[in-house]
Amino acid sequence: MGHRYASGVVGIMLAVSVAQAWRLRRENAPVVVAATVTGLSFGGQVVVGAQDVLYGLPAFLNGLHVALAAAVWAGMVVFAVLAMQYVRLSPLKFAVPASARAQPGWMAAFAAHFIKLRP
Repeated sequence: MGHRYASGVVGIMLAVSVAQAWRLRRENAPVVVAATVTGLSFGGQVVVGAQDVLYGLPAFLNGLHVALAAAVWAGMVVFAVLAMQYVRLSPLKFAVPASARAQPGWMAAFAAHFIKLRP
């Protein structure tokens, strides 16, 4: 069950990342293509893994599940590199409102308190 839970968490993070790529970087074709291919690869991996659990697929299809896992990993690496490259070269064209910027939370205040206490 741990594998399924971890896959669910990764799937949610991947879905959010793909949605953000489509929403914020739609004009950058390489980023959108990498995001889409990675998302589709993950979907395929989920389908093959579910079929294996439900129907006990032959060994070569278990290999397909592992191969798709490698494709998802490679796709996430390519997607991250391309997204970071475009962030550096082409920042977003709209300003982030001040209310949406990260405010220092309790952890930052806690850390600042202990940094001040050091001699």
